[in-house]
Amino acid sequence: MSTPTAEAVESVEAEDLQYVNRDGLAALLSVSRSQTYRLEHNQGLPSPTRFGKSVRWRISDIRKWLLSGNIVSCPRRTQHHGGRDVEAVATS
Repeated sequence: MSTPTAEAVESVEAEDLQYVNRDGLAALLSVSRSQTYRLEHNQGLPSPTRFGKSVRWRISDIRKWLLSGNIVSCPRRTQHHGGRDVEAVATS
């Protein structure tokens, strides 16, 4: 196995080594923490890297995902109150 050359090491962008936690991800995407879970499960958000119990996303992966254009607006969950929509509760 060969060792990487100086040029190869320098070609690694600093951004490829930067990670954000869930709060940082929410801030980066301008969404709530809850919305990041929905994006992760419904919209193909890139998989995070786990460092022990910590979960982090690589910023470069998030940027590529955003630029891919495959993101669909996440629908808001319907808020329920006693099994009825909040709007129905407000009008009754």
